[in-house]
Amino acid sequence: VSDYVNTRDWKKRKTTKAIIKEIMLQFAYPRLDIAVSKGMNHLLKAPFCVHPKTGRICVPFNPVTVDKLNPEEVPTVSQLLDEIDKFTNTATEEQKKLKDYKKTSLKKSIQVFDDFLTNMSAAWKGELIARSDEAMEF
Repeated sequence: VSDYVNTRDWKKRKTTKAIIKEIMLQFAYPRLDIAVSKGMNHLLKAPFCVHPKTGRICVPFNPVTVDKLNPEEVPTVSQLLDEIDKFTNTATEEQKKLKDYKKTSLKKSIQVFDDFLTNMSAAWKGELIARSDEAMEF
């Protein structure tokens, strides 16, 4: 690293992929402080966790529709319980067999999260297939 920094002519600098990745990591990776890393009340980055003061659920959203997101409309735990009770009171026996999240306003957020995971899984699957194809020798 010191050779890289001390060389004035950029064409003579010996760079490696590791140095470039390290620089990218330092600039692009989110900064975390100790309170965020170890404090249980700082878990709002995790999907479907509950805010300790408001009781609101941390829901994933589609970045394309971020302008339509209103944080005040995010459901609370008590709201979800009320939605389940209301659904159960008016539902048929067949409808009562649905999973509880499908009876609430979280259904859309769970679908967004499921779509995200499906897309990420497909991307990794393609990457893993490409890597295994490169490793094959005949």
